[in-house]
Amino acid sequence: MNLEYFLNKKTILHLNDGRKIRGMIIEIIDGEDDGMPYTKFYYRVNHNDYRVIYTYEIESIDEII
Repeated sequence: MNLEYFLNKKTILHLNDGRKIRGMIIEIIDGEDDGMPYTKFYYRVNHNDYRVIYTYEIESIDEII
């Protein structure tokens, strides 16, 4: 499964530091900084709270059905 599968779906992110965040991936951005590729996405936690999450911060993603 790739990140595009979770685009615009309700998810739970399990972060490497043990936290869990519920929300929705609304945009996926691939980029490069000083020759190092990265993937980040904008994650909507609620109507007023948006976060930028890098894939290296994530341990796993679960879809909320």
